[in-house]
Amino acid sequence: MHHTLFAAALRWLGKSSWAAMVVMATGLALLPGPVWAQQDATRLAPPEELTGPPLVTCKAWAIADGRTGKLLFGHNEDKQLDNASTTKVMTIHLVLKLADADPAVLDETLTFSKRADETGGSTAGVKTGESLTVRELLYGLMLPSGNDASVALAEHLGGRFPALSETEKQAIAKAGGAGQTLLIVGGAGGVGSILIQLARQLTQLHVIATASRPETRQWCLDLGAHAVIDHSQPLSTGLLAAGIDQVDFVAALTQTERHYDQIIESLKPQGALAVIDDMDVLDAMKLKNKSISLHWELMFTRSLYQTPDMAEQGRLLAEVAELVDAGRIRSTVSSNLGRINAENLRRAHALIESGTARGKVVLAGF
Repeated sequence: MHHTLFAAALRWLGKSSWAAMVVMATGLALLPGPVWAQQDATRLAPPEELTGPPLVTCKAWAIADGRTGKLLFGHNEDKQLDNASTTKVMTIHLVLKLADADPAVLDETLTFSKRADETGGSTAGVKTGESLTVRELLYGLMLPSGNDASVALAEHLGGRFPALSETEKQAIAKAGGAGQTLLIVGGAGGVGSILIQLARQLTQLHVIATASRPETRQWCLDLGAHAVIDHSQPLSTGLLAAGIDQVDFVAALTQTERHYDQIIESLKPQGALAVIDDMDVLDAMKLKNKSISLHWELMFTRSLYQTPDMAEQGRLLAEVAELVDAGRIRSTVSSNLGRINAENLRRAHALIESGTARGKVVLAGF
């Protein structure tokens, strides 16, 4: 039986082909010479002419001169089609634009969502719950043209590119801040979390926040900070590492007394310092050499003293509400500890006093 099968296989394959297969299976040196081995090699097609349009199989395409914008060749170039990979190319462009401003973006880790996993079309093959860096997902987007990778990157970084109407863009331009930098000390706290968003939405300022832990750093970036530095280290060192010598404005929201000298060092001459926390001592004379202006803010001043602009408080809250409704500002609640009772109040105070709270801590109901 085996001899019969061998004879049939030999007739079907030919002696030379069978000999080559034996080498693959056994390692015996039975390969024929190179002339036979290459006799069935695929013949290369002649090169295309470079004087005309290339052979392209797309439904519609266009090639233009990158310097002049002049259309050189095309097919159905005016036909309206779905964006397809153009959207992915723009996603790549925006992510790399973020990385130009803050290279640490590429090393941020994200967890693949169910929505990204279920995205149809070409895929990077990543599954729900897997963790990857932004850098790795960029490869998954560019090499296999992964639609799922594009969605995951948009979910992770999309909040840093708010959609604005032309009217809103004009209002932001009028508000100013272009070419200036704001440093927010304590960016992951309740006030810092909303200030990052307001500064990004209402000004053209370059916003830098401080945070000392990976999770609070990521929180600040997700809220829109261009960069985050570690306030457990000298502020000037962190700023220099971010490519910034000195800043125009500082909002010191917590532990100002501890950071005071570093803040003054980091501010430009004629800069401005805003504080909200309480200090035992604040030596204003240290601000004199640089002519730094000091702004101390208490949210209850208007109501306590019935100031002429007391209604401004309501107008500001209404403006923030509009920004929330428009999806331009998100909630800063990070912890809901349950009902208002003695035990939960103790838990909330312990969390705040630990210095590890992120955003707003909430108790609700009795």
